[in-house]
Amino acid sequence: SGTVTSVTCGTGLSGGTFTVSGTCAVSLTTATNSLGADVNMGTINTYADGPSMAQGTSGTWFASGQVTITNSAAEEHDCKLWDGTTVFDSAGGNVTAGGRVVISLSGTLATPAANIRITCKGVSTSTGKMEFNRTGNSKDSTISGFRIQ
Repeated sequence: SGTVTSVTCGTGLSGGTFTVSGTCAVSLTTATNSLGADVNMGTINTYADGPSMAQGTSGTWFASGQVTITNSAAEEHDCKLWDGTTVFDSAGGNVTAGGRVVISLSGTLATPAANIRITCKGVSTSTGKMEFNRTGNSKDSTISGFRIQ
């Protein structure tokens, strides 16, 4: 048992100290970006740049995104979420000839070395592409994130 006489909003929160009523609020820095055009994966087993976000190099970031991949041939595609130095998530998916696959990635990274991005490759063909507008909404390959520390 005991009595609380005041509450102070901690690190990363605004609202100050209150004694009767008040609110602590969090203000998160965010970044997001979508492809503006399809990206061809024209070299076998070589990563092509997909969506990237300009978040800066300080803090710890949670990033999440997806790419929509199509190919005229049946193919395995591998993707990674990274900052150009550190890979913090990776996944792969198989596309049937003329089909598509959506690959989703997410994770956290402290002090990114550069823009956080998704890059993808075709393992054995050069005919795959990351799509920007399959659905007509221009958001089919997108990355978003927010600073958590």
